[in-house]
Amino acid sequence: MSDSSSKSRQHAGTSGARAARSTTSAAPKAKPVTNRPAGRTVARLAPQARAQLAARAPARPSPRAPGDSAPAPRNQRTRRRGASRVPLSLNQIVLLATLVVLAGFGALVYWQSRSGAGASGYTPGQLNNSNNPLAAGTPAPDFSLPAAPNGHLVSLSQYRGKVVILEFFAPWCPHCRNEVSVLNSVASAFPTVQVLSVTATPYGFNYEASGGTDKTPIAMADVKQFVSTFNVSYPAMLDTPLKTGNAYGVIGYPQIFVIDRNGTIVWNNGTEGETNYTELQGVIDLAQAEPLATPTHSSATPAASPTK
Repeated sequence: MSDSSSKSRQHAGTSGARAARSTTSAAPKAKPVTNRPAGRTVARLAPQARAQLAARAPARPSPRAPGDSAPAPRNQRTRRRGASRVPLSLNQIVLLATLVVLAGFGALVYWQSRSGAGASGYTPGQLNNSNNPLAAGTPAPDFSLPAAPNGHLVSLSQYRGKVVILEFFAPWCPHCRNEVSVLNSVASAFPTVQVLSVTATPYGFNYEASGGTDKTPIAMADVKQFVSTFNVSYPAMLDTPLKTGNAYGVIGYPQIFVIDRNGTIVWNNGTEGETNYTELQGVIDLAQAEPLATPTHSSATPAASPTK
């Protein structure tokens, strides 16, 4: 009896111990919080521990309203390496500015060459197709033009009181080149006669030699070359717009007018071209025979003329 009661108590005690162990093993064991991310730790905790951990965790920011300004995404805030700008040095800036200026100047020169603009900055003129040389008895139009070699101004009016032989020429014209020797002889033989020469062409020195393909606009350099090449001894002037040639009705080269001491035209060579010395001598005698209409200052000479 006592043995059976003792066995019963042992059995009951064993069963209680097993039940206690079963109850203990059924309860979840709380694990210590580590430095792992909160989400992974909470997943292993019991509901009570999870609530406690959630309460201790910092609050997450609430979603932004549509009108709130938000920082740009990282891919927009971070500048790409390829899009970064390297600041230019002072030398690089100066070089770039120089290249821009040179490119603009080159474009301007090209445009002028295509449009026919001369070195003086405007388009050379053309002789009018309706021109007719001014006839004898017509007052000679005055002019003031730059002369080779240094561009000093020469005017027709400053020679009032002298007979003037006025030639319109082209530096490329072979007849004009041939006539230089005749005009040099006249200037030397007649101290009271003034020879003047004015350009009446839009083209430069090499126009004829190129077969008419070199249409470089005439410039003072062409007049200088003409004067030095053919030993011109009288003032040779540049008239880029050809206003003087059109005022006298020039129709070809060389075109010559003889003007008396009163400033009146007494003769022109029309369409004859080159004029010989003998013919000019006879016209000069005729012009000098005309009496002066008004007192003159015969001692006046061109202040800056290369010759007399």
